[in-house]
Amino acid sequence: MSEFEPHLRPNTNDAEIWQLVYTMNCYRLPERMDGWWVIDIGAHIGSFSRAAAERGAIVEAYEPASECVFPFAHNTIGVRAALSCSAVLSWSGKTILVHCPVPGERSGHSVVIPHPSAGGIENVCATSFADATSGAEI
Repeated sequence: MSEFEPHLRPNTNDAEIWQLVYTMNCYRLPERMDGWWVIDIGAHIGSFSRAAAERGAIVEAYEPASECVFPFAHNTIGVRAALSCSAVLSWSGKTILVHCPVPGERSGHSVVIPHPSAGGIENVCATSFADATSGAEI
């Protein structure tokens, strides 16, 4: 892996996620992924996308949380990874992303729901899984 300085958001668990996914290769990506087309659903700040792209994969990433757009863009500079600011669901259209704080953690999790609930709410686009994978050669 290259000596790359990631953009990590303050007061989040970004550093731990970057360490596990990018640095320690917790998903056990092979050394070379030339010719692979990878879909990263829930791309977060781009740690998996960068790791796969540095190994030669072309990455199509989906992340609906607007707070992750800049870190993803910075963290994938110079590699073949493109971000769609969209959730991947069983349907396409509009939906709502609810940011839910998790007690004891510095950041929370996001859930996609068809209508408002509690927590920070963000309107997002949804891409169907079928549309997201329509270019895949399986």
